[in-house]
Amino acid sequence: SAHFLSLDWRAPETRLPEVDWVVASDVLYDASTADALADFLAANLGDRTRAAVVDPDRPFLERFLDRIEANGLPAMKHTLPPEPLAPRLFLVEIAGRAE
Repeated sequence: SAHFLSLDWRAPETRLPEVDWVVASDVLYDASTADALADFLAANLGDRTRAAVVDPDRPFLERFLDRIEANGLPAMKHTLPPEPLAPRLFLVEIAGRAE
């Protein structure tokens, strides 16, 4: 089953409850948000939690990927199939850190 949680990943004290997946879409709209999300995921993803971040090729996608890598999380970037009248979309899959 799926549950929606509203979290402020910019707040360092925010902790993620035990979940299988974190899904975020179109959230990398500035440098501070990209950095904060990468740091939040690094602090909260365990060995059983994965993240999927979808981005419409915003300027901060590569910054986010660099920060994820710097935090020691394995990530894979995929180009999603094009849709008519839609921007080019990328999916970033992030594996949790082995505990």
